[in-house]
Amino acid sequence: MSTLRYKNPILDVGELTEWMQEGSVILFDCRFYLEEPERGKNEFCDNHIPGARYLHLKTDLSRPIGDGSEGRHPLPEMETLWKKLTAFGVSETSKIVCYDSAGGPFAARLWWLLRWSGFTNVWVLNGGWAAWETYNSTPEHRFEPSTRNPRPSNAGTKVDDISQNSTRSSEAIVLTTSIEDVPIRTIAQSFESNSARSNLVDSRTHDRFLGQNETIDPIAGHIPGAINLPWTDNLDEFGHFLEPDRLHSRFKTLFGEQSNPVFYCGSGVTACHNILATQIAGLPLPELYAESWSGWISKPDRPVALGEP
Repeated sequence: MSTLRYKNPILDVGELTEWMQEGSVILFDCRFYLEEPERGKNEFCDNHIPGARYLHLKTDLSRPIGDGSEGRHPLPEMETLWKKLTAFGVSETSKIVCYDSAGGPFAARLWWLLRWSGFTNVWVLNGGWAAWETYNSTPEHRFEPSTRNPRPSNAGTKVDDISQNSTRSSEAIVLTTSIEDVPIRTIAQSFESNSARSNLVDSRTHDRFLGQNETIDPIAGHIPGAINLPWTDNLDEFGHFLEPDRLHSRFKTLFGEQSNPVFYCGSGVTACHNILATQIAGLPLPELYAESWSGWISKPDRPVALGEP
């Protein structure tokens, strides 16, 4: 079982504004909508947190689908992602904060990717874009960029122009911690021989877990032996994460001396939200089955379960 524990991975808007005034943070807008893939990017172009850059789930935080065995959102090549981040001004000592408009699943995808690569200075904005708009809707909280700490040169640049206009080096950062040093990802072969393991966690909504109302993937159901902890239950009615003690109660029974939970979802995105929530709760870092349900069903001989476990 992994025993890695990290600092609180979420940041409140008030804390973010202080960091922004200090000029010590690089922001990434990860807004995305599954049914309208370009809507998030368009919303970013219309309005975003000052200085933020945009990263697209399909083209930046994933690589092309290929034969489907790696799911609907295959993990990106980390060297390619780091070249993009370096072009945006990220260095090994940067503080990165990411946000979206859906309660955090797409921001959590970037957070997880960076943790997987060994990068530690990354946070998710609690409440995301809505929290920023609410906080800045009153004069006493409205953010004014500091003249003492001007935004980096790429801030506000259209996302399509970055590769042509960036003055940053295109060389990827070489991190001192390798992916192999942080065992937070697993593959199907590591658990399909024991598909009844009790700590395999499906992060999708309960109806999709049961095999009902499946509108995304061609086969409905879940991996046999999995339990269901929908990622949306990590949030309160305002789209903020629950308090750490409540999240701790939600996940603590999954962890044991000789076991570590494996989280999956439809395509390896919303499962990252559950993993993020375990870190807010102060629990050990669990594993992600990144290919998830869409990758599992790409192999016809794998078993499928319907209904309650």
